Amino acid sequence: MNGVTAASMREKGLNYKLIWGISIQHLQEMAAEIIEKTPDVEDQFVLATQLWDEDIRECKILATLVMPHELLNKETAEQWVASLTTQEMAEWLSFNLLRYTPYAREIAEKAIESNNRLQVICGQNILKRIG
Repeated sequence: MNGVTAASMREKGLNYKLIWGISIQHLQEMAAEIIEKTPDVEDQFVLATQLWDEDIRECKILATLVMPHELLNKETAEQWVASLTTQEMAEWLSFNLLRYTPYAREIAEKAIESNNRLQVICGQNILKRIG
């Protein structure tokens, strides 16, 4: 845990039950290790879903990195978009995961039509990535 970074994030308005302040680079390394040690994509799916359900910043980011995009169904993707609470997570969700799904454009268009600022940001980010 990086207490200084976590405190700074809280001061900037990130409101999670817990913030560890772990760098994105370290989270990416952790995700690669998790995927290596959990070669079954079904197990990765279950783990990613459990991580997303935690109100912990780093768990949610890890979920977007660990979730096998080929197993993420549209309904779960829509639930994740609907549950967004920060702009940062809207950006990570779109960048790390949703842009790789076969229904990315559909998710993006629905998010943009939602009138929810965070969902709109997520949808716009998906569209930027898929062209």
